[in-house]
Amino acid sequence: MSCLLKTLEKLFEQKKVISIYHDDNDKFSIGIINSLNNKEISLYTYDKVGDYDGVLSLKIKDITMIGYDSYYERKYESLIELKKSNKLDNNIKYYDENLSIEKILKISKKNQKIVVIKVYDSSIDLIGFVNDIDKTHIELFLLSDNWKEIDGVIIIKISEISNINFDDKRCQVIEYILKN
Repeated sequence: MSCLLKTLEKLFEQKKVISIYHDDNDKFSIGIINSLNNKEISLYTYDKVGDYDGVLSLKIKDITMIGYDSYYERKYESLIELKKSNKLDNNIKYYDENLSIEKILKISKKNQKIVVIKVYDSSIDLIGFVNDIDKTHIELFLLSDNWKEIDGVIIIKISEISNINFDDKRCQVIEYILKN
């Protein structure tokens, strides 16, 4: 077992806040591990003020760096605990123990929820609804740049998905725009 995986397992058990770098070392997500296996990790993510900001699921092999126990992560732990102690709802909606990429795709299809997908070797965010899914591919209804209409259909090989965002603030805003 790799040093990374051992550390992630420890952090998962301790429910520690972590910073996780992927794709681009200048960008990272902060959150608490929701599920972990040898291939994928899923995090409940938080925004700059410690509010729940959706789920990020990505492949272990795409993690470039993690951070934990620094002042930054401890600040988030305090913010999250403060919000819980004040009985503020962080709005975590999906309590499943295993929010893998495939599980998120199925939830998106079933509930017509927006997903933002990144595939390997592409810097483009694919934003849309999962229309169909099988063991190897998904059919995604892509949204237009103004997020008000479907602007085509794309078939994506699931193994080429590097990460997926779901139920974060951007997805919530897009869903709101679509309904209004």
